[in-house]
Amino acid sequence: MTSELDVYSAAHQWLEHSWTNRKTHVYDVMRHVRFIHLDENFFRHRVRGKPMFKGAHAHKLQELFDQVIYFVHHPNRYVFREENSCVEEL
Repeated sequence: MTSELDVYSAAHQWLEHSWTNRKTHVYDVMRHVRFIHLDENFFRHRVRGKPMFKGAHAHKLQELFDQVIYFVHHPNRYVFREENSCVEEL
C-alpha cells in the first residue's frame, strides 16, 4: 500500500465483493482507514456519500465520518482515539 487511498480501495472492494454477507462488518473494516489522509473532496463526495455507508448497518461509521469532517475544520482541537474511535479534546 502506498497511500491511504489504497487502504480505502482495498477495504471497499472487500466489502463490495460480498456486500450482503459483509455489510455488518462495514464499521469494523472501514475504521482502520485514516480518512483524514484522503483528499477532502474525495472523502466528501466519493466516500461519505456512498449509499453502502448509510443505513442502520453503518450508524457508527457515519459518526466516524462526522468526526473526520469536524477534525478537518478544527485540526488543533481534537485527536482521534483508536480504542473507541471518538474524539478527545486536547
